[in-house]
Amino acid sequence: MMLTFTLMNKESQMNHDIQVNSQQKIIDTLHILQEAGTLQGIDTEQVTVKSVRRGMYVDIKEIYEEEHIYTGDILELI
Repeated sequence: MMLTFTLMNKESQMNHDIQVNSQQKIIDTLHILQEAGTLQGIDTEQVTVKSVRRGMYVDIKEIYEEEHIYTGDILELI
């Protein structure tokens, strides 16, 4: 299933709506976005990701479905 959510970083004022497969690992998405130049200045190996909807941090080595990330969610890079 495809998910659409917002990826944001307050510090760099980044705010992107992206669409991914729910079976994809979160870290893989971050690597792809970094290679595309979208996450400039963000170390994908050291970043902390928080689900704004749930108010909880997520494990970026897991897939979206396992971390209960759904369409409409906002993931904040800290």
